[in-house]
Amino acid sequence: LARSIIKFGFEEAVMQVLYPFFVKVGIMWQTGSVSPVQEHFVSAIIRQKFFVAIDSLVGNDKPGIPRFVFFLPEGEYHEFGLLFFCYLAKKRGFQTIYLGQSLPIDDLPDMVRSRKIEYLVTSSSTSISGNNVMDYIHRLSGMFPDQVVFLSGSGAQQISGKTPTRVIPIHNPSEFIGKLETIA
Repeated sequence: LARSIIKFGFEEAVMQVLYPFFVKVGIMWQTGSVSPVQEHFVSAIIRQKFFVAIDSLVGNDKPGIPRFVFFLPEGEYHEFGLLFFCYLAKKRGFQTIYLGQSLPIDDLPDMVRSRKIEYLVTSSSTSISGNNVMDYIHRLSGMFPDQVVFLSGSGAQQISGKTPTRVIPIHNPSEFIGKLETIA
């Protein structure tokens, strides 16, 4: 992984090495070929790489720079995609706040208002399913009528029907990069 980061840079290493690796690990997890201790060990290493990469980027404190907050819904712990999206936004000069895993939604409004957050980015892989995805995005949209909400993970794949105007499903990192470019 370290050699790939040196060779390709962090962003390309994630796209070319880590994402294919995650797909393989997912299949291995489903077939029982990976134990929880193995998965936790590798996850801890990768998680550390994400935090180092994000921390190594210089923040942009200029007035008027859009602010993003990144969080996972309560009960959600699969954060690699969200960490990568945080990295992508910060690398492109946006202000970012990473709140992490399993955040109760009711804890968000005061921080969003006080920090003047314009964009919320969340992801769901396991904690929200089926119609609950639509309920969750409608609740987010109602709580944050002035913010844009990006939803990624399998939750974005499960959206059925029309989403609120300011809720944008994101299906992959390239799509998120494209949305960031329209904001810049």
